[in-house]
Amino acid sequence: MAETLLYRKRGIRLTTETLEIRGGGVYPLQSIRGVTVREERPNRKGPVICIALGFVPPLVPLMFVGVIWLLRQRSAYWLSLQTEYGTVEPLGMAKPQILQELQGEIVAALEARSLPQQSQNRVDRLRQKLLEVAQRKGGEISVTDGVLATGCGFEEVKGLLDAMLASGYVQLDNHWETGVVIYRFPELWAEPGPRSPGSSQPSLEDLRQDLLRAAQTYGGRLSLTQGVLATGQSFGIVQDLLGEMVGSGAVQLREEDGGGKVYVFPELGAIEERPRLDRVQGERGQSADPRGADLGGDRERGQSADPKGADPGGDGHRQNIKRLTRELWQELRGFFDSL
Repeated sequence: MAETLLYRKRGIRLTTETLEIRGGGVYPLQSIRGVTVREERPNRKGPVICIALGFVPPLVPLMFVGVIWLLRQRSAYWLSLQTEYGTVEPLGMAKPQILQELQGEIVAALEARSLPQQSQNRVDRLRQKLLEVAQRKGGEISVTDGVLATGCGFEEVKGLLDAMLASGYVQLDNHWETGVVIYRFPELWAEPGPRSPGSSQPSLEDLRQDLLRAAQTYGGRLSLTQGVLATGQSFGIVQDLLGEMVGSGAVQLREEDGGGKVYVFPELGAIEERPRLDRVQGERGQSADPRGADLGGDRERGQSADPKGADPGGDGHRQNIKRLTRELWQELRGFFDSL
């Protein structure tokens, strides 16, 4: 956004980005936390002493000096800026009107700068509420459901859901019984409960661990919506964290058939595909001795290294079958939903 001039008088120049005071310096608005006008009252000790000494006959003229001095004293007013580096007072005047006018302009400029961030935070909170409602209702939500959950108007809720629809993570459909338009979140059909808010803001490392656990739950594949529900953070924060993982090479970003995007964790997806040899060796408890003395002894005794009826890869086969069955079920649901 281009810099706009807001105030310019008596060597003072205020824009949407900076405050410039002739002889007082330049201050970026982003570093200013608050502004006040401070009154500095005059020290009347000197005039009072002169008046008191004037009661002595030889020092009577000091009484007139003290009275004149007292009448000419005035309060001074200073513009006080509270910045991230401390409090500074770059401008002082005998009359407070100009400083109070400048104070109002600065306060208005600071409020205008904070509005976009407050608006974005509000949008993120509303999206989180809509996702939580959709999760409780089996991955589906209508505009009316969103209005009841957030307390916002129909147009605002519909705009938020349409924005999610445009991102590719939401599908538009009609309820099979009532025909009401619903927004469907495919990733929430079997979604775990949302992250319960803690007493303190989680660190980035805690959020990364939450994303890894969620990816492990889904077989090494994680969507942005699933990451938001697993961490309780906004879409922007989760997308940045997943983008860092993609940049490190540990995660891959892939396009789905429906146009959506999914983050693939190859290491988590490969946990079920470990070579059977490692599991066989782990169950046999073979020694790492390269001479193979025990194995030779077994051969001499005619004992088999693999006991009858043992199935070292049985657990792995069962896990693979469960994973394939889950993927096939999701494909079938997607097919019937598209009819």
